[in-house]
Amino acid sequence: MVKGDVQSGEKDFFGMLTDVTELEYDSRHRVVLFKCEWYNMYAENVGIKVDACGLTSVNVNRFLKTNELYVLPSQVD
Repeated sequence: MVKGDVQSGEKDFFGMLTDVTELEYDSRHRVVLFKCEWYNMYAENVGIKVDACGLTSVNVNRFLKTNELYVLPSQVD
């Protein structure tokens, strides 16, 4: 899960981790990237539901079409 921002309307993004990539450069610096398939969170009551107790259910059959597949580990909860 990645916390939403103002641009997304404060909606959190839920996804499935599909790959982990580690980039190494200058033999001293490393960056880890998580590749994810994101679920469509924009379809209220179809893509995501939050019940009275605050439990979030995600429709794992509805993927979000996006070019933003990678996130940093520091962005993920």
